[in-house]
Amino acid sequence: NCKFTHKKWDASFRPTFGVLTKEAFKDPAVCKIMVDQFPTPGEMSHHEYVQSADSSLKGYEEKVVGVAGLELQVSTLKKQEGKKKIKSLTKSLDDLHAKVARLSATLNQATLLEAGKDEEILRLKTTSPEFASIFSD
Repeated sequence: NCKFTHKKWDASFRPTFGVLTKEAFKDPAVCKIMVDQFPTPGEMSHHEYVQSADSSLKGYEEKVVGVAGLELQVSTLKKQEGKKKIKSLTKSLDDLHAKVARLSATLNQATLLEAGKDEEILRLKTTSPEFASIFSD
């Protein structure tokens, strides 16, 4: 049965400061140089926080770049779709113009035929009655 006192148990884990008792560390300038060379736990913690924040920012930047890329693709597709719609509407308008031209030509022909019939009717009305009697029998 081994029994340790609290002091004996803690003594094995207690840090020794023997290095700090050396002559070199009695000079404050040397101590400052040594302290400046090694980060303190607070600085290390801050450094880890900054690294974590940087990696999070990089992730967000990648997402923003991805979203910007998607917005560009959507914009491009909308332009292409708009061009397709414009082409489709232009074709429909051209078809309507062609149909109007055909209907106009047909209307002109009908108008000419109607005018020809009107002329024939007027001519027949002005002809002599005996010639008109041929048509009435």
